Amino acid sequence: MISPDDVCAVIVTRGNVDLGPILATLPYSEIRVWNDRWRGSQGCYGRYLAAWPTCKPFTYYQDDDLLFTAHHELLAAYEPDKIVCNMPSPWYETTGYDILDQCLVGAGSIMDSSIPYPAIDRYLNTYPADNLFFDYVDVAVGMLTPYTRLDLGYQVLPYASEPGRIYTTPGAAERKAEMQRRVMELRGR
Repeated sequence: MISPDDVCAVIVTRGNVDLGPILATLPYSEIRVWNDRWRGSQGCYGRYLAAWPTCKPFTYYQDDDLLFTAHHELLAAYEPDKIVCNMPSPWYETTGYDILDQCLVGAGSIMDSSIPYPAIDRYLNTYPADNLFFDYVDVAVGMLTPYTRLDLGYQVLPYASEPGRIYTTPGAAERKAEMQRRVMELRGR
């Protein structure tokens, strides 16, 4: 098992939520909060910007709309060169993630700190850094990187379906499908 002292935790928020319950669960020595409302329009890409300057060998990622507490189980499941993600079966069975061979980064995941960047570079070598990229880069990382999926569970927080979340905005499903299409083209090359 890797040590929590070797992990940088990145929590992504859209602001206006109490991160206290989430932060209280984190056993990691370095914690960074990426607030999209403060940092402009970087969207989901912000989680990777927040992690970029860390000197920790591992990074933990979580979104602000759920509470994940199985950190020691996640750390024990770490695998080199893979994303190890918490992705409960009922969730991915209803979203199409399994069909498209994609992992979920924001529900609690651990990986080598360098893992996302080759996938991001591969994507940007073909497609632009446009709004679709900034909002759905996790789709590219999750589809272009080997992963292991675990079912460690989580608690959905009350504000998860409030307006302003990427997946609750009009056209979100179509935009995600376009990102998946782009990445499927990359995988076919």
